[in-house]
Amino acid sequence: MDSLLLLVNMCTLGLILYSLVGSFSTEDEQQEKEEHSMNWHKDFLDVWTEALLHSTRTMSAVPITTLYSSDGVLLGTLDESTPRIGGKMVYDYFDNLIKKTPVDVVFDEDVVSQYIDDRTCLISGYYTFVLQGGTNLKAKYSFYVDMISEGNYRILLHNSGRRNA
Repeated sequence: MDSLLLLVNMCTLGLILYSLVGSFSTEDEQQEKEEHSMNWHKDFLDVWTEALLHSTRTMSAVPITTLYSSDGVLLGTLDESTPRIGGKMVYDYFDNLIKKTPVDVVFDEDVVSQYIDDRTCLISGYYTFVLQGGTNLKAKYSFYVDMISEGNYRILLHNSGRRNA
């Protein structure tokens, strides 16, 4: 009986130690986690660009509009009407934009990221839309973004406007 009790206690202790070891992270892992939590804005810009270009290739505004919150606000580069709020209005804007056939979006290197917390960020700077035929449309932007999970974002506000060459 004593040996059975000892075996049960050893197994229990082993499980406890195993769970504790799994919860510790190395200093490098912790630093990497912190750097990502305050550096995900770069990934967001890549995701947004790929979604816009995918929308252009497929001639469907769905890929880009799925990044916007259902009550997200868009003040578009090519739009001087009222703010576009919500899915249908954002969809209509991008449906019109992709007909102009952007072939690339180039973000200037000077990106300003202001983290509200590890999941919310205001991202601002300048970008250039390269349209089919080689026309460049220079613009400034601000995104107010929530990171739902790594690689999964929701845009609450996107403000974009033309800038002088």
